[in-house]
This record gives sequence, C-alpha cells and structure tokens, in this order.
Amino acid sequence: MKCKRLASFVRCGLVALLFSSGAERPALAVAKVKQQPPVEQATATESLEEVRSLIKTGRYAEAEILARTLLEEIEANGRGETFEFAQVLDGLVESRWRGGKAREPETRELAKRAIEAKEKALGPEHPEVAVSLYNYAVPLSIAGEHDAARPFFERALSIREKALGPDDPLVASSLNGLANLLKSVGDLDGARQAYERALEIRETTLGPDHPDVGTSLDSLANLLADIGDYASARTHYERALEIREKALGPDHPAVGRNLNNLAILLYDIGDYAGAKELYERSLEIREKALGPDHPDVAQTLNNLGALLNDMSDYAGARPLFERALAIRESSLGPDHPAVGTASNNLALVFQNTGDYAAARLLFERSLVIFEEALGAEHFRVAQTLHNLATLLYLMGDFDEARASEERSLAIYEAALGRTIPMLLRCSTTWQTCFEMREITPEQEGSLSVPWRYTRDLLDRTILAWLRA
Repeated sequence: MKCKRLASFVRCGLVALLFSSGAERPALAVAKVKQQPPVEQATATESLEEVRSLIKTGRYAEAEILARTLLEEIEANGRGETFEFAQVLDGLVESRWRGGKAREPETRELAKRAIEAKEKALGPEHPEVAVSLYNYAVPLSIAGEHDAARPFFERALSIREKALGPDDPLVASSLNGLANLLKSVGDLDGARQAYERALEIRETTLGPDHPDVGTSLDSLANLLADIGDYASARTHYERALEIREKALGPDHPAVGRNLNNLAILLYDIGDYAGAKELYERSLEIREKALGPDHPDVAQTLNNLGALLNDMSDYAGARPLFERALAIRESSLGPDHPAVGTASNNLALVFQNTGDYAAARLLFERSLVIFEEALGAEHFRVAQTLHNLATLLYLMGDFDEARASEERSLAIYEAALGRTIPMLLRCSTTWQTCFEMREITPEQEGSLSVPWRYTRDLLDRTILAWLRA
C-alpha cells in the first residue's frame, strides 16, 4: 500500500507536537508566597482560576486578555515578580502557545520571567518551577528548536519525580511533553516508552475517562500510526475521541485535533470518504474555536488538500494549500519546515495541472527551507529532490532531473545502504528514464507505470527507514 503520509508530507511537524492538555501546575500549598490582604488575594485567585478555566475549555484568546489584565493589576499593586505574578505569567504563556503564538519572542520572554520569579521565591527545585520550565520548553519545541527545549523538559521531569514521586499526574505531563520531543527528533523507542509510562500513570491516578488520558492515547496513537501499526493506532484514536467528546464537549480544540489525526489514519488506509468527513469536521471546530489564522487550522487545511489532490480534485485542493501556506508564513515565519511542507504540496497541485513553472519555484523554495532548517542530508530534502526530479523530467530537462534524482538517491543510500533491493530497483528505473531523450507516445505510456511503481517503492523504503 502506498504511504501517502510521506508522498505529500501530510503529517507535518505541528501535528507531532501535541502537548498535554492537562493543567500544568501542581496543586500544592506554597509556604513562601507573599501574604496579601484577604479580599484582594481572593479576587486575584479567582481571576487566575478563570484564566485556567478558559485555557481548559480552549478559549485561548480570552484567557490571554484576562491574564494580561490580571498581570497589570498585580504589578500596579506592587506585587510584580512575586510567586503570584509568576503564576499569572504561566497562564499567559500557556494561552499564547496554545493560541498559535509559540514562535513570537514575547512568549519566551514571559516564560523566562516566570522561571526567574519562581526560582527567586521558591528555590530552583520546587515543583512550581517545573510548571514554568515546561512552559518555556513547549514554544521552543514547537518552533523546531528541540536541542534547546530538551534540557528544560528533562529538568521539569526530574524536579517533579523528586518532589512528587514517580507516579504523579504532573510527572505524566512532563513525560508526554518529552515524548513529543523525542518523537520529533526520531527517537521512536524513547518516545514510546515515555508515552506508555505517561498513559499508565494517568489511567491509574486520574481514571480511564479523564481528558488527560485522552491526550496520552492520542499522542501514542500518532506514534503507532507512524510505525505502521494502524489497527492499534485506530483503537487508541477512537478511545481518545470518545473520552474528549464526553469530557470536553464536541467543539473543543482537542476534539478537532483528535479528528484530524484519526482522519490521517483513514487517509493512509485508503478510506477517503471517512477521512474527508473527519477533516471537514475538524476544520469547522478549529476555525470556530481557534480563529481562521491559527496554525492548527493550517494543519487541517493542508491535510484536506492532500486528500483532495490524491482524489484528483485539484481545483478543490489548490485554495486549501494556498491558504495553509499563507497562515504558516504569517504565524510561523517564512523559513519554518511547515512552510516547506505547504510549498511542496502546493507544487504538486501545480504539477498535476500542468503549471510546471509555478511548481518548480515552489519545489525549489521547499528544498531551500528544508536544507537550511533540517540539514542537507535530511529525508525531507531527499524527498523534495525526488519530487523536483519528477517535475524536471516532465519538463524535458533530463540532465537536471538526473542530477536531482542522483542526489536524492545518495541521501537515501547514506542512510539505508545500497544493499536494499527496492532502492536499487528504484535507481535502475530512474536511470532508464533519464537516459531517454526522445520517446514516442507509446513509450511515454509504457513509462507511466514504472514512474508510479518507483514512487510507491520509494515511499515504502523511506517509511521502513523511519521505522528502523
């Protein structure tokens, strides 16, 4: 079966970074909190709880506004840089990264201030410090800065395990965040162990129907789908969806995320009608809950576009890819790998509709983004080179096509070795194609099957590489 996830980069970098929807705060009394007048303190506490409630229900923009207002009131009353101030900063930071503002410098600056205020008030090993460390790590990881994010995730986990014990729900939250990062950098075994431990902790301590259990199930299902265990992944997705719809309501952003991920699985196994229905429902939820320009909206637009493209509905796919590209450029910046993914996918539509010049520009842009963001030997670079080679061949530029495919093949060989028969057969087929300069219509038709066969083989080979 053709792995369509790889063919059109469907499961892009923001889908892997699904962070815990559980509250990132320990329910502990804090001895060192500066005492405030009782009525004023109660009002601030109620406002902070309202911020947390808005985040829990997916109303991130409202949570950000309320947190900013509360922050201004605390500073105006001379309580800036206190523990209370840091708690509000945590709420503001979480509302921002969940609301699609993870890459904005202010989000990191606010998170750093929260860490500094808590360390000063409570000491560096207090569980509340772990909350802010996690909040600092998440935006870094969403932005693709995994090396920078990892020590913050690991320190948060270490603090919580020491202070709260190995089976506390907040330990599970840290494990889930670290697992997302490990999955993103290709450590699938480490990610799976962390996901499974987090799930076990949450089921034991919170009960089987808690929304955080849904988070763990959804995260683990993503990994299972990536390694090709579709049956287990589907079971996990469907259980997570049932939990979230019951606990959070049918229009919560977490439900939209779950629907998107389950749709990807249905797409992968060839259930296009089922996938389309879920994508459309996910898109409706996300646009309503998050706004039309949120990165999660772009994710579902991209995935629905890939489905329509595979169904040869190019007129339907093009505006979805164009909108996804515009959202990602605006929210993530022009050089983010997710922009490279959107450029690649839009290029495929232009190629399929015969606009080769436009397709070439987009493939070349995608290639530059991946090379600079991921490195010259990354599999996305190899895949984009292969796509570009296909286009160049269709344009009749055989020399450039061959050079592009040879470079793509070299990247795969460096990772997979030359001993894999599928890869060698792919190479042989391509070399034969590139050596032909003038072909008859009959020969052109005879090559269409090898082309498709070659792409299928490459897809399966790349997927086997990623699973290894």
